[in-house]
This record gives sequence, C-alpha cells and structure tokens, in this order.
Amino acid sequence: MKKFYLFLVWAFIGMLSFNACSDDDDFVTPVTVTIESDENVQALAQGETLTLRARVDNEAETTFKWTVNEQEVSTEPTYTFVANELGQYNIVVNVMYNGNQGLASTSISVHGKYKYGTFILNEGSRCGFLNFISPKGIMSDSVYYRENGSNFGAFTQDMFIRNNKLYVISQNGGNDGKLVIANAETLKKEAGYESSLSSLSAPTHLAVTADNQVYIRDSRAIYLFNPQTEALTVVENTNGALKHPMAVIGNQVFAIVDQNVVAIAAGQTTVAHTIPFSSDVTGVVRASDNNLWVSTAGGEIAKVNPTDYSLIATHTLPADATAALQVSSWSGPNSSNITAKGDTLYMNGTGTKIYRHIFSSNQTEMVIDLSQTLTDVKGTYNTCAVHPVTGYVYVNPNTTTWGTGTYYTGVYDFDGSQPELKFQYINQVKFPAGFFFTDSFNE
Repeated sequence: MKKFYLFLVWAFIGMLSFNACSDDDDFVTPVTVTIESDENVQALAQGETLTLRARVDNEAETTFKWTVNEQEVSTEPTYTFVANELGQYNIVVNVMYNGNQGLASTSISVHGKYKYGTFILNEGSRCGFLNFISPKGIMSDSVYYRENGSNFGAFTQDMFIRNNKLYVISQNGGNDGKLVIANAETLKKEAGYESSLSSLSAPTHLAVTADNQVYIRDSRAIYLFNPQTEALTVVENTNGALKHPMAVIGNQVFAIVDQNVVAIAAGQTTVAHTIPFSSDVTGVVRASDNNLWVSTAGGEIAKVNPTDYSLIATHTLPADATAALQVSSWSGPNSSNITAKGDTLYMNGTGTKIYRHIFSSNQTEMVIDLSQTLTDVKGTYNTCAVHPVTGYVYVNPNTTTWGTGTYYTGVYDFDGSQPELKFQYINQVKFPAGFFFTDSFNE
C-alpha cells in the first residue's frame, strides 16, 4: 500500500493536570492516522473508483468516520470513493481510540471520463461514430451516442479539441449537423450547425484557433466559420487545398495547397505566407518544439520555422520508404502521411510497412510489415499515428484495400528490439478517419 497524501492533525483532548496532593502529570497520546491507497493518484475520471484505507496502530478498538466535502459517507476502516460529477472533493477520515482523536485528509480531482485518452473517429456505414480508448487500454464504442442518444452525420472526417470543446465535421450532416461542438470531457453536445454550412462541398478537415474561429477545408477551398454569428467566409488563395489535416501552431494555421504550405493568421481570411516545395506536400504536423514538420511525395521530410518560414533542415528518405509519403491513386489517406513524437517520425501511407525516421540522426528503418504478422492484411485504412507521450503507434490494418474486411486495430511499441503489440481490438471500427490523442491538443 502506497501513501499518496497525508495531512496529520495531532489532537490533544487530554489536559496536563496538576494536583497539590500528587506530582504525577497525565498526558494523552494523540492518534496517528494516514490515508493509504493501492494507486498513487490524486485525480480520477467520472465513474472510476478509488479504494482508500485509514491506517492506524490499533484498528480493533478504533471508530472511523469518513466525510466527503463535509458529508458523512462511511464508518468503515476502508472507503471506496466514486463520483459522477466533475469537481474537487475533500475526503477526511476522523478516528477515535480510547477518547483520543486523529484526522487525515486527501483531495481528489474528478474530471470527465474522456479528458485523457485516444479517440478513433469513424465514417461508419450510415452515420459516423466515435470510439474511445482509455489510458488503461479499454476501448468503448459509440461514446458520443452513449452520452447524447444521437449520431453524427454520414462520412465523419475530422476532429479537433480546443478550450475544452470537441469539434467534429461530417460531409453529410445528420440530426446534429455537419459541424458538432461538444464538451471535450463529457462529450455532451453543446451546438450543431447544418443550414449555415449548406454551401460547403464535402468538407473534410478542421482547425480551431478560438471559440469563434473554426477553419474548415472542403473540396473547393478553406473557409473561416464563426459559430457565434454563423458567418462562413472563404480564405483567399486556398482553392484546391489538399484533403489532409491542417496544423495549428501559436496563432497560425498551416494547410496544404498543391506543392505549397500556406500560413493563415488566426481569425484572418487571407494567406499570410506561402512556403513552396519541389513536389506535392502530403503532411503538415506540429512538432513538439512548436516548429512544423512537412512531408512531400518526393520523399522529403522538412522541419520549418513557423515564425520566419525558413527551412531548418530537410532529409530525403531512402527509396523504399518514399512510398509511405506518397498519395495513393484513390486520392490518398484522410490523415497525415507523417506522425511525430519528438524528433521521431512514423509513416506508412496506407501500406502494410511502417517506417520510422529519426530526424536528429537522419536514420530511417522499417519497424514492421503488418502483412507478415497479421493474416490476410492488405493495407491500412488511413495512416498510422504515434502517441505524443507514450510513443506507442496506433494503426488500423484491414484485410481488404477498401476497408470492408476485418479490422485489426493495433497499438504497438517499437522501442524494443522487436515490435511489441500492446493492445489489439478486432472489428471495433468502421472506415476509421483517424486517431486523435487528447495530449496532441495541449496548447
């Protein structure tokens, strides 16, 4: 049992007595009590339980009283705490032994069950849905529907989190609209937009810079949408923006237009700067040091300074890995061709071979061929994604080219001498649009 918090109160409920007929002093010994738990945590998700135990010297003759925010909840030595409401909870145990008293307390913060973890957004068959993988690796399906009793529209494409709000865009809006805004911790719907976005043609990607600044890419261009006024304005010179995720760094949005990366200042509807490349750009990703990673179909990975737009360095991958950076004949993946943790980047296109490039040492290697480890796998539906904290790589292998077969959603650790499959989920997704890690949206 690990001690995870201790606040000790020495209670003197006896007195030093003096009697003219005696020289003896009577001193009452206070009770020493600590709160212990198997898990060293001070924060829990909604509905999770935490077992707390009051540790004292003599439990057999001790009475206990547990309170949570000053409300009595138990008189047992052990108390199991659970909360469904968000907030801060002050837990106190009061013990009595032979008329002596001791107190110990701890504070537990309860957050929404979806605050930390990994989302998988799915286009689905008739309507989009959202899966969630907890930090312990537990997969929950259709979590938005579970919390709201309604679905996203058909062909959900992209997701973004900012200011504790979760944004989801779909090509064909349902009852909840083309754009849905929900609480990022609880997934409770806050707003939905349909008619004000009716002029959009097959929207695919989102980038959010403020509550009233939502950038949306469709088949024609990039637009700025204000959810407060419902105004939709095209961003000049973004015609032909590629069907790939945009990146937000500081107060700028970076998007792909042909062989260029364009920078858009937050809240603006003009391109602030254009960064040209020698071949089609296939990915823009925020780096952990707030620079910008860029990949091209020519096999290049570049690191760009987003302040002055200069190239910090450019690497060219070996020929066998270049295919992982190229757009396929069926218009390419919906997610970025590159994914990064620190200076380590992963890529697979939609093929079965996953490559790793370590930028600091300019080293590239294939870390796994999924077709050699999974039966009948033909490719992946959309690209792999690396968790920005754990470094685990998430991927959706499939037994058919078009994603209609068996899905083997896998979570891999490639840091050892051999690939380690940490978790696997079979047929839990349907036409997955991508992985979205809550840690990726920390500002």
